[in-house]
Amino acid sequence: MDYDGERVTFRYQDSQTQEWRTLTEPAARFLWRVLQHVLPKGLRRVREYGFLHSGARKTLHRLQWLLDVTPPWTGTVSQPRKPRACPCCGQPMSLTFWRRPCRWPVIRRRCPA
Repeated sequence: MDYDGERVTFRYQDSQTQEWRTLTEPAARFLWRVLQHVLPKGLRRVREYGFLHSGARKTLHRLQWLLDVTPPWTGTVSQPRKPRACPCCGQPMSLTFWRRPCRWPVIRRRCPA
């Protein structure tokens, strides 16, 4: 970064090509670019509150369901796994999920083995 009294020279990384570039522009324009990212006093970033907050995934999923919005696929495609074989008979095993009702207090015990 360089400042000659009128113009500011700085480096930035182009988001499309990932190349580092150098730009020289008037100081007022440079300050305008920097201050675009500063919020006025008393305002907070929206993503820190409401359904955009990082801890509000359930709320976001409910809103998407209510509004019938399908989020873009962000996962990766994985290869299908081979089914596990039963150690006794060798037949493929299927996994069944079940949920036990929660009781207060929850005591977690480790297997002695």
